Amino acid sequence: MPGNIYLAGLGMITAVGGNAVMNAASVNARISGLCETDYYNTELEPMTMGLVPTGALPPLNDLLQVQSTYTPWEQRLLRLGHAAISEAMQGYADKEPLPLFLACPEFYPQCPHSLPDDFIQSLIKQSGAHINTHLSRTLHTGRTGVLDAIDLAKRFFVDSDTESVLVGGIDSFQRQDLLEILDKENRVLAADVVDGFAPGEGAGFLRITKNEAKALTNGQHRIALAESVTGQEQKHFYSDEPCLFDGLTHVMSETLTEYSGLKINRIYSSQNGEVFWAKELSVAMLRNKSHFHESCLIEHPADCYGDLGAATGAVLIGLAAQQLLKQNQSIAHLVCCSSDHSFRATMLVDSA
Repeated sequence: MPGNIYLAGLGMITAVGGNAVMNAASVNARISGLCETDYYNTELEPMTMGLVPTGALPPLNDLLQVQSTYTPWEQRLLRLGHAAISEAMQGYADKEPLPLFLACPEFYPQCPHSLPDDFIQSLIKQSGAHINTHLSRTLHTGRTGVLDAIDLAKRFFVDSDTESVLVGGIDSFQRQDLLEILDKENRVLAADVVDGFAPGEGAGFLRITKNEAKALTNGQHRIALAESVTGQEQKHFYSDEPCLFDGLTHVMSETLTEYSGLKINRIYSSQNGEVFWAKELSVAMLRNKSHFHESCLIEHPADCYGDLGAATGAVLIGLAAQQLLKQNQSIAHLVCCSSDHSFRATMLVDSA
């Protein structure tokens, strides 16, 4: 693996903000973008979701409107991605087009889908982003997708002279077929559902570099994407066997074992309000308690903007980075992501 990887730019859009600064301010102020929607469950109760106002999205590219066979859901993904990718690419003046490692919506066997093969090409057409399509890749691992993509980017840096890559995630739960499946499983938050989550939508993009001189800085500290580990939880949310939460415990332990700084005092978690995820994080922290400050804060901003699916990792990393720059200390925050299926990942976002 190369040396430190730095954050050079970021962009995001969620139900509580159209850019990174707005999202950080809203989450820190605990502003909620959740509301009852026009989607109804089988009990005819409105589903609670975190949706981006359509007026906040860039319009669909004219050529895509005329030529595309994309569904309204796929078109919305393109527009969400456009908003966040444009912000992340601000300030990038190099001639070299960037590889894009893109986290896409998780694959659910009970509700299969696949994005069009030319989705990245369409995203480039929609956003105008300077992307190298030949070196770009997509991943479909859900909430861990962006951390998986960063791991892929780190390995890419080893064998490439390329200084920077773009990593991102896009997702939206505005899929009637998926909402119906989740409703049957009693997972979607509504007046008659206690242990449920608010489906959300959004996009997050990170421009990462191995050139320290190009890193985001507040004048004294740069944001490094330090130790990270990806792994599997065999007894996951959809497993028939009881989960012992070994997967997140393991990746957390592996990440923190390599860390020699101050004890972690803040975690950014993909928890979405369902009890399963709160239990998982509690068990993993207890098994790794020597690495945490006794007053460690657990941030789970899905309470504000809903479950972002594949966009989760990028937004959590972006929120952690902005908090570190504001704190102006040499410390690290831990980002923890768990997908509905087996994928687990943790990463240290370090103020270097």
